Amino acid sequence: MEDIDIPIYREAMDKAEQVTRRYMSNIRSIRRRVEKSFDVRIINILLNTVIEVDEINYFNIAGDVVKKLLDSQIREGDEFKHINGYTEADEALEGGFPTVVGDGLTSISKYLDVDSTCHALQTILGYSLATGYWDNEMKEAVEKGVAFLFRRDINGDGLLEQTGEEDWIIELGREGSTLYTNSMYLATLETYYRAIIDEDSKDRFIVREKLSRLIDSIERGFYLGGRYIDAISTTGAKIVRHSIDNWFIGQALTYRGSDKAISHLKNMVNTLRSKYGYTLTEASIENTWSRRNRVDNVIDPFYTSIFSYGLSINKLYDSSLKVLNTILDNIDKKIYIFKGTPSRNTRNRHLHETEVIITATLRTITSKTTSE
Repeated sequence: MEDIDIPIYREAMDKAEQVTRRYMSNIRSIRRRVEKSFDVRIINILLNTVIEVDEINYFNIAGDVVKKLLDSQIREGDEFKHINGYTEADEALEGGFPTVVGDGLTSISKYLDVDSTCHALQTILGYSLATGYWDNEMKEAVEKGVAFLFRRDINGDGLLEQTGEEDWIIELGREGSTLYTNSMYLATLETYYRAIIDEDSKDRFIVREKLSRLIDSIERGFYLGGRYIDAISTTGAKIVRHSIDNWFIGQALTYRGSDKAISHLKNMVNTLRSKYGYTLTEASIENTWSRRNRVDNVIDPFYTSIFSYGLSINKLYDSSLKVLNTILDNIDKKIYIFKGTPSRNTRNRHLHETEVIITATLRTITSKTTSE
């Protein structure tokens, strides 16, 4: 655990005073949004942060989310809105979850986003473990969802593969096996194994074998030079850089708080830091997008807040506070940097979620440092 720099802690608490005051109004806004539609990935991360500090609102939101997730799971023959029009789900898509859940036809990209299924399963399993409730509908949905993930290990190397259109930070254009998606996959299998550990079923042994293979593949494929790299392309090329979601390796219980994870996270803090905050990826990324959309020149408060949360659950409290301090003055804006000059004209589309994650992170740091 890092020692807390008291001046940095006070600075963060002072800057976040208005943010923390808006916590309940933000929660109400998110609950109203969940009634209409929600991004599966964002709501799962939000629930993961809230459960640590606010169980009442966690249960209020999670219960509604789980019901909608169970209804949204893709089944063979389902009609959904395809990126190129309307189509029907085939057998390969069965069991997966869409990126956005809401009224009307389900909307997904050209391929069913593999990380959305990981997030959806984590939400369902997390809710089951928190409430002790596990019925046949949930069990069947999780089994089908996990089977969908197993099918996404296309080349049989133990890692999930994805297309460039499936990334939740689409500007990164990652394809192949990414650290982010496979960290999510690892955390999902860990949670599933916890849920069925007392069951006398072959699934328990299959999941244990998949977990062992996945961890071995992550170590052999992603660990390089004292850190975990961003991705392995479909051609086998290693993408040696940090992106801001590389912290998800520290979400998995296998790695959380481990020496390797701590070293990796500290490396991220040093590498992604710029004059104006923490960029979405390292500046060495090939510039395949327009200058305005270069992700090595973009600071996004939403992704930065999630990064800060990831540092906090690995007990890197001081680093978490330093990261938060860089966005609290511009929490409502996404910052683009042009020739060294910041432009703050772009709105943070996930302001309510950002402020809830910041509040929950600060509460977690305060409670943990007090108790420890």
